[in-house]
Amino acid sequence: MTIEEVLVLISAKRCQNLTPLQKAILHQTWEGLTYSEMAAASYYGEDYLKKVAVGLWRLLSHLFNEPISKKNFRLLLEHRPLTPEEEKLVAASGDPDRANIIEFSNGPLALNSPFYIQRSPIEELAYAAIAKPRGSLRLKAPRQMGKTSLLVRILGRARELGFRTVSLNLREADLAVFSSLDRFLAWFCAAVTRKLQLPSNASDRWIDALGSKSNCSAYFEDCVLSAIEEPLVLALEQIDELFFQPEVAQFFCFAAILA
Repeated sequence: MTIEEVLVLISAKRCQNLTPLQKAILHQTWEGLTYSEMAAASYYGEDYLKKVAVGLWRLLSHLFNEPISKKNFRLLLEHRPLTPEEEKLVAASGDPDRANIIEFSNGPLALNSPFYIQRSPIEELAYAAIAKPRGSLRLKAPRQMGKTSLLVRILGRARELGFRTVSLNLREADLAVFSSLDRFLAWFCAAVTRKLQLPSNASDRWIDALGSKSNCSAYFEDCVLSAIEEPLVLALEQIDELFFQPEVAQFFCFAAILA
């Protein structure tokens, strides 16, 4: 029995398709991956994958009338011949689509990805936050918990509301950018301008006598916000890069909290 035949039989016997995540766990288990390896290659936590898998092994044990676990899943079913009834079920479904093997995503999940799991009320609270004028929102969680995938959805909702959006990853900036507050804010203004496809004139507007903070505020008011008609949602990723530069972090993070 192949993994594709196993999936066909599960769907046929229970008259309900497995979820994409359940199929992915079965495929990865068939290939010999551990839960830890599955979690490392996805945006799901190891404990959550184990929780979903427990239900799968219980379901398979019931459908095939044998105790099935992660350890014996492939060993038991791969060498198990199809019964005449099972052969009919497989034949009735057509040839299993062997090319359509679901794998875990190794990056942010797209808006239409079936792998994304809603974490209510987190999404609703985030959507409400960006809808407020001068609203601010911080996403904080361990690595590979889906922060970037959630951010993709927040920005998608902002665009649905007619807002302009800009996403900046601070790890894309050169180290020299963080050497002083003046250089960082100049880069910040230029990067936002480029993302919005506006004329870049940050260097012309930068007046040393005013100081970097006033220059940044004036630039956004005069050259960015006045040039667009829609509200702007600005997303910053990897903001922890600022923490290594106290001068930049003290001003920029404090300003973000007050926004």
